[in-house]
Amino acid sequence: MSWFGIILLSALCGGIGCAINQAKNRSGREGFVLGCLLGLIGIIIVLCLPKLPAAELPRPWPTLPPPGWYQDPADPTRNRWWDGARWSDPPPIPPMPSGYRPSPTTYEPWQFNSVKLAPGTPIKVVAAGDEHEGQVGVVHDLVDEDEDGLDVCVKFHGDKEIYAFSHDELIAIRTPTS
Repeated sequence: MSWFGIILLSALCGGIGCAINQAKNRSGREGFVLGCLLGLIGIIIVLCLPKLPAAELPRPWPTLPPPGWYQDPADPTRNRWWDGARWSDPPPIPPMPSGYRPSPTTYEPWQFNSVKLAPGTPIKVVAAGDEHEGQVGVVHDLVDEDEDGLDVCVKFHGDKEIYAFSHDELIAIRTPTS
């Protein structure tokens, strides 16, 4: 037998040993080495090796929603915090101490400066605001029908309605048709 035949027979026995070992959940390299080096005896040894149990793959966990605020499963009118594993308990409402009365909040009165304008004098008012949040809306209309003060119609940010004020009183709410 030539060297080429010996190498070919050795590779064939190694391939058979590798295939048998892989079928037994063992390393294919181990079967290939035994088959190549020992030939038919290596294949017999590989056949006598015990089968290894299949590796236990971890079962995939069901996908849980990410942490965040979600509708409470027990009460659809409320939201509760989901931390990624469990629902938070609603925080208990502490009892008010006996005799507790909130202190009245006092604000500085607004200071208005009166300016007399001749009838027909153009003015430009573009925004509505308050002392806490700054600009809260834009002026939609200016009217002075009764000449006792300036009346203004304001459209607040994020609101569809237009609110009409006379001095500091709300006198009408109008929803635009378009």
